[in-house]
Amino acid sequence: MFCTQCGTELRPGIKFCTQCGTEVKGTNTETSQKIKEGISGSPQEPVQMRQKNSSGGRVFVTAGILVVLFLVAFGGIFWVIQGKEQKASMLSRRDSAPKLETGETTTLVEEHTKQITAAEEQTSSVFAEEKALTEEALSEESEEIISESVPKQSEYLLPDSDHKFLTKEDLNGFDTEMCRIARNELYARHGRKFSDIELQAYFDRCSWYEGTIEGDIFQESILNEYEIANRDLIVAYEKEMGYR
Repeated sequence: MFCTQCGTELRPGIKFCTQCGTEVKGTNTETSQKIKEGISGSPQEPVQMRQKNSSGGRVFVTAGILVVLFLVAFGGIFWVIQGKEQKASMLSRRDSAPKLETGETTTLVEEHTKQITAAEEQTSSVFAEEKALTEEALSEESEEIISESVPKQSEYLLPDSDHKFLTKEDLNGFDTEMCRIARNELYARHGRKFSDIELQAYFDRCSWYEGTIEGDIFQESILNEYEIANRDLIVAYEKEMGYR
């Protein structure tokens, strides 16, 4: 015996269904069996729908994979074709370039080498000329600097003899010739000329000397007090040293 509402098998003699609580009024076995089959068959529909949905998803995934494979294959073919075209273009440019024979190549290299050598020689020559000119200019400049830095009074044997009273210490080490030149230097300052050839030649080499007065008309009164005192000192030194 089965419940007419939910199809649950009932024990004989019960008045209500133990499953759904429906009052048991009595039913035949066939009706109960149909109800049971109807209840038990209803869950099968979702299973069939899931199977259909699962089948549709597999079809979609498979189609996507095929599309991706197609795109990859198409891209590979495109790059292969593109690479072949670039290679063919490079080969075409290389073949179209002018080809030189071995002899022509050697000649061009030799000419280029000669040009480089000539340029280097010319550059070296220019540098050498510039160096020579620079050294010459520096030499002349050095001479000018030296001549300007050395005062003219250095040509005097006794530079201070015309404005300072000298002592014997200033004459230490003077020999006969030096004393002679130092004494006549006092007269040469005032432009006296000398009859002694060697003495005249000596003062002619001095840049400060200007001989304008003949010796026989020169007046010693032109000497100042320092020059007169220093002349007498030199004469006394010469006598003391035995030079006179």
